[in-house]
Amino acid sequence: MRIIKAILDFFFPRYCVMCGNRLELEEWTICLHCNFDLPRTFLWKSPTDNDLAKRFWGKIPVEKAAAYLDYYSQSLTANIVYAFKYQGEPYTATYMGEMMAKEIDSEFFDGIDCLIPVPISSRRMRKRKYNQSEKLAQGIQSVLHIPIHSDIVKKNKDNMSQTLLDKFERPENIEQTFKLTKHAHKIAGKHCLIIDDVITTGATTIGCARQVLKI
Repeated sequence: MRIIKAILDFFFPRYCVMCGNRLELEEWTICLHCNFDLPRTFLWKSPTDNDLAKRFWGKIPVEKAAAYLDYYSQSLTANIVYAFKYQGEPYTATYMGEMMAKEIDSEFFDGIDCLIPVPISSRRMRKRKYNQSEKLAQGIQSVLHIPIHSDIVKKNKDNMSQTLLDKFERPENIEQTFKLTKHAHKIAGKHCLIIDDVITTGATTIGCARQVLKI
């Protein structure tokens, strides 16, 4: 099997999504050097009162929250997001989901009944062909076997750019874009983990979570 893999790697070389260097046989998506330098947040060490969880306080009831990596524009780490969000590489998102599931303390996932990826609009889905948050969730599921429910919340439209709105208009702008589907009853009484690919203000995650809380 290793010989076959080596032959395939010779004719179809793979490259690190971060630095662009050729991957070794035992490497996948991210080379060992870049993996070592990933800006891990370790927020899962204190999941109830970290900086991310505090963004949701007073807006939605949140039991725990964590982000795997810090995001820095124009950095090598940003290439990961560019790959699965703009360059048609869904497998990169799935791989990152697997990494999260393996590295984040297992206690963080204790009691989680299902994963709910933040949906994208039908227009965006037609263009991209996949939902990157769902691919992240699939990576987590492959390790932890937690069910995914991608049919609970839908996004009606692409919301107006947040930069064009003041801080009071932004939450309303986001919340109006999400709506529960006819399948929402399936998660009644369940403990749900919302999966989003990138969190800045947290408004998108909050908008999705508020719909889930209506169930």
